[in-house]
Amino acid sequence: MTGRTTAEECAKALRDLGVEIVIVKLGPQGCYVHGKGCSGFLTTSPAAGKVNTTGAGDAFCGTLLAKCLQGVDIIGAALSANESARRVVCS
Repeated sequence: MTGRTTAEECAKALRDLGVEIVIVKLGPQGCYVHGKGCSGFLTTSPAAGKVNTTGAGDAFCGTLLAKCLQGVDIIGAALSANESARRVVCS
């Protein structure tokens, strides 16, 4: 989408276009968050007994949005989203 190769470069390119907060999902590695005075990688717990990844992205996005609407800061919301996605993969 941005023509960049790393999560940091992708996030910076989108921020330079005016996007306030960028979250790059990285599958089992977690995600990269950039915006509102913070940036960095947020890892997730390993998916023990991984069965199926169907729905993991939906769980991530839904949890992220719900937590943001509840007033949780972006780091806390992303950590919760990582955990939700991990639970879907392990169920």
